[in-house]
Amino acid sequence: MTYELLIKVGGFFHLICALSHLFFPKTFHWEENLKELPMDKKKKIKNTMYLSNACTLLFWLILSYIPLFYSTEILSTQLGRAILTLIVSFWAVRIFILQPVFANYKTKEFWIRTIFFLFGFIVFLIPWIAIVAK
Repeated sequence: MTYELLIKVGGFFHLICALSHLFFPKTFHWEENLKELPMDKKKKIKNTMYLSNACTLLFWLILSYIPLFYSTEILSTQLGRAILTLIVSFWAVRIFILQPVFANYKTKEFWIRTIFFLFGFIVFLIPWIAIVAK
């Protein structure tokens, strides 16, 4: 498998991450959980949750677009290598710092999510090691 193909696989992986955010409100029962809050707090928190989720979805779309359409540039330019370094750094922080701090490692969902995230990390880490860290 070429490094360019791995970068494109990573872009597709990020697209899956983006699409998963479309289902967050239903998956995590936002409306049900918000019912218990007073009306003034409910509106503020609901708006913040949906806005944050929309921004995160946009972030994932950007992180999928660049690798899918600019994989050659990612591997061959300074800017591309910087983007690759930032993606690898993002996944390292997400998996090894944020996941353990904010998620319960005793649950099955934690380990499924961690394995899923590790896949995304590895598909970008392999080209990063070969191109940037050499």
